[in-house]
Amino acid sequence: MGLLLLPRATNITTALLVTSMVLLTTTINTCYAFISPTRRFVQHQKTSSQLPAVLPNSILQDHQAMLVATADSTSSDDAAAAAFSDSINYFDGTIGTMGIVFVVVVGVLAALKALGGQMDQAIEKVLVEFEVCMKRFYPQQWQEIEAKLEKTTTADERSAKLFEIMEQMEQDEPALMAQIKEKMVK
Repeated sequence: MGLLLLPRATNITTALLVTSMVLLTTTINTCYAFISPTRRFVQHQKTSSQLPAVLPNSILQDHQAMLVATADSTSSDDAAAAAFSDSINYFDGTIGTMGIVFVVVVGVLAALKALGGQMDQAIEKVLVEFEVCMKRFYPQQWQEIEAKLEKTTTADERSAKLFEIMEQMEQDEPALMAQIKEKMVK
């Protein structure tokens, strides 16, 4: 049974990796969608005194405050330049945290995939040792098992079926399986 779950776990790992990449892309696009109207506002401010319709309320309120401050100053161009002299930090708190989380998730998923591959190799090695031991020491039982395995078409199906047979033998014939395990170790 465990052998059947490993390919599915690898598919789940791949799905989680793709999902985390989509999440990061969506977050970056959302941040850009907020920054982009601000940039258009700054460019528009240089050429016109009208407010663009795409601005959020917080920017509109800032613009109204800037207009009041501009009325008091002698140069409206200096006030507009001073109001938007802040630099935009793309890797501030939230975006930086999301980036770190993304890297950690990708690292964990890569480690899980590597671990799943090692588990597949270990199970395959046990199945090969079981097959060799059965052929060498218990040829009659192996022929019965081989008859059950002939129905399989691929190597993965054969491995899964052999693993099921091993589990069933563990329950039905524990003494025989104990002898097989001793001989497999040697």
